[in-house]
Amino acid sequence: MHTQDGLAQIREQCAQELPKRIEDAFAMYRRYISEPPPDDPKLFSAYQTGAKAALAHIEALTKLARWAEPVGGSVNDDVSGD
Repeated sequence: MHTQDGLAQIREQCAQELPKRIEDAFAMYRRYISEPPPDDPKLFSAYQTGAKAALAHIEALTKLARWAEPVGGSVNDDVSGD
């Protein structure tokens, strides 16, 4: 398999799978933050770290989804999302 063919296949798979994965990750994040944060400072810090990690995961999935979608008839090679 040529590198470009493999990359095109990965992009196609990402374009198909990522919307559902983003939806699932966001649903899990919403469940996580629906509970009140702990009062204990150490537990609150852990809670906040978990919430930030979940948001970072959603952001990474979103960037991959943008990379996987064709832009103006050609694929977008910039995965940075900037």
